[in-house]
Amino acid sequence: MANPLISGGSWNGWYIRYLTLLVLMLGALQTVAFYTIHYPLMYSSEFAMIVVMWLVIPRVQERRLANTIAGVCGAFVIGVLLQLTVGAATTKSTGILEMLGQNALILVIALALSYLYLRVTIWSDRKKVQLENKRKEKERAKQQQTVSRVQVTPGGRVHRVKKKKHPQRRSGH
Repeated sequence: MANPLISGGSWNGWYIRYLTLLVLMLGALQTVAFYTIHYPLMYSSEFAMIVVMWLVIPRVQERRLANTIAGVCGAFVIGVLLQLTVGAATTKSTGILEMLGQNALILVIALALSYLYLRVTIWSDRKKVQLENKRKEKERAKQQQTVSRVQVTPGGRVHRVKKKKHPQRRSGH
């Protein structure tokens, strides 16, 4: 049996490799933003959860909600770990319980937005399929009209007249 992390990264509908790489990449970007431009980890953690939702839902086809929840929760855990380690000074000054409360509220909001975005995406996909089916039906009806028109016209050869070449026009006379 192949290792799901190596062969495609999907196991029983769980996109393990994609979620892991995405969450770790966003954690690394949060750390870089914290050290270079002193961007607060609380805000980058919110942003990371929203980005995970935004990147997972359109790309994952199986277990969309479960994969999105796993990705958002992974981003939440990485954000809390970064706030407790990298941003320890800020966390101590504001208080650990306050930080955890804010992060829990952000997690609930991110999960609600994930569910809402998933429902809108599913609705949009259904509408696309319906419009595509309507377009195909119109093409099919149009083809049948042209086929019926061809059958109605009397059979026989149609002689086309060749266009005459005008040598005086080419030479500029």
